[in-house]
Amino acid sequence: MAFQEIFPITLTNTESGNEVIANVTGTVDPSYDFIVLVDAAVERALNPGTTEHYFAARRYTAGTWPVDGDTFNIAISPPLDTDDTVTATAYAAYTLTTTP
Repeated sequence: MAFQEIFPITLTNTESGNEVIANVTGTVDPSYDFIVLVDAAVERALNPGTTEHYFAARRYTAGTWPVDGDTFNIAISPPLDTDDTVTATAYAAYTLTTTP
């Protein structure tokens, strides 16, 4: 069985604009192996209507998801300008394997 869920996410970025830091939280059944994918979508102020996507992913084995969530560091190049817009979404794909 596999399914997808959207997780709550908090974003910050470094002063240099070269990195977006995504703190992903959510409750995960400790018996699931799963992968989290974070998509940081950047719309540049100088090029409105065009979106650039930057990704980070991490695999977790059953019981390894941190209680307080996890942090993903996403490199952005060229660096963000102050008027650029960043929207991030975190997805998780779970797999549950049962043994009869």
